[in-house]
Amino acid sequence: LAAKIILAAEKEDPENLQLKRFKLQLARLNPKIGPAKALEYWQRLADEFGDLPGLRLDKADILVSLNKDKEDKEQLKRELASLGTGIDKWTTAQKVELWNGIARTYINLNMIEEARQYLNLVADNQPQELPVRLALFSMALEANDAEGMKSAQDKILQVVGDQNDSA
Repeated sequence: LAAKIILAAEKEDPENLQLKRFKLQLARLNPKIGPAKALEYWQRLADEFGDLPGLRLDKADILVSLNKDKEDKEQLKRELASLGTGIDKWTTAQKVELWNGIARTYINLNMIEEARQYLNLVADNQPQELPVRLALFSMALEANDAEGMKSAQDKILQVVGDQNDSA
């Protein structure tokens, strides 16, 4: 049903990237199509629309699907890391969108150290974003990383400005 709705919507607006990205995710999840064919469709979208954070994050989802049954996660880790390269000319907002998404992917894979690296990139580029600072604190707390917790607390204090603040 979702595929029929997307196809109908795509006829109305054939250049809508959001619709095409949704179609891509449906293809990835559809057992009759699967992630390998979705990756081919992804490449066509990347060729048509260019190098965009959302498309790179779609590729991350496809890579996770392609590697979900493999024991060795090192290749997946390398492939995901490659998605964060070659973005020097992107705007800060585009970089932050990508880094946030890659961090979420790593968190979902329970690759916490990798996620923390990307969240730190986000925090470095958006130092006043309290939710990112709180996420970094939570990750340090779960890892029982006293130094990481102290660092996160100090940076949270810089954002909120007062030790009596509820944050």
